[in-house]
Amino acid sequence: MKKTGHQHFNEFDCSQICYYDISKIETAMRIKWIRGLLKNHDYVIYASTPNKAVGFETTLLEDDEDER
Repeated sequence: MKKTGHQHFNEFDCSQICYYDISKIETAMRIKWIRGLLKNHDYVIYASTPNKAVGFETTLLEDDEDER
């Protein structure tokens, strides 16, 4: 479903939200997985609890990644 959504996103007249519970990702792979997530999505909303969330455009991180 997610792959189809990405392939045909411009054909849909809507927004799409993908949910990931990062606490369930193996600790050793978490940083690599999160970097991939940020690279493959235009916007991210991080919420540690329902009333504590921050959203941002992932292109704002590009300068930091280029320096690595």
